[in-house]
Amino acid sequence: MKEIWKVLLHLTGGIYVPNELKDKSVKVMHISDTPSMIYKDLIQLIKTVKPHVLIHTGDIADEVKLEMLPYHVQKYKARANHFLRAISPFVEDRIIVTLGNHDCMEALHPLPKLEVYEESTVLGVYGIRISISHYYEKLHENSEFYMYGHCRVNTKDPSYLDGIDSINIIKVENKEIIKLLYPAGTDNYRLRRSKMGI
Repeated sequence: MKEIWKVLLHLTGGIYVPNELKDKSVKVMHISDTPSMIYKDLIQLIKTVKPHVLIHTGDIADEVKLEMLPYHVQKYKARANHFLRAISPFVEDRIIVTLGNHDCMEALHPLPKLEVYEESTVLGVYGIRISISHYYEKLHENSEFYMYGHCRVNTKDPSYLDGIDSINIIKVENKEIIKLLYPAGTDNYRLRRSKMGI
């Protein structure tokens, strides 16, 4: 029954949250390349899970392609800042962003929990060494986990977490990784395809 509910939620644009993520344990959530069309679902997810740390590996308003259309910076600014403000009350400790090719540092408003990195970096998060980058190729070595976005890179190594492929959550106490599906149609929004194929 759980699998049916999971698929139904996904197909209707929702995100299935297993009960094991609704506890008060310390969690690190990783997302990437988030079009504003899924903000509502992501905000609800973050409100439900209440991660201690949220890591975003770039392209906060992914449908606004700033690298190609830099004159859309005001649109990006409004959407990205809305999202970061909306999730801030539900993230316990830190919101960490590493900028992507469609982000603009100057457009992001400062927030008390927000840390923004222009380049890839390695961070200590609750005793876990995590390398973060928008680009897989720019990840630093010698970390416990590697978080990235931009494009799908399939590795067999479970410590490499692709934020395009799934929403990744690490339960800090045992370093268990739980992967959640993005809402149906997310890739179409990322690629600016207005109609979803069946």
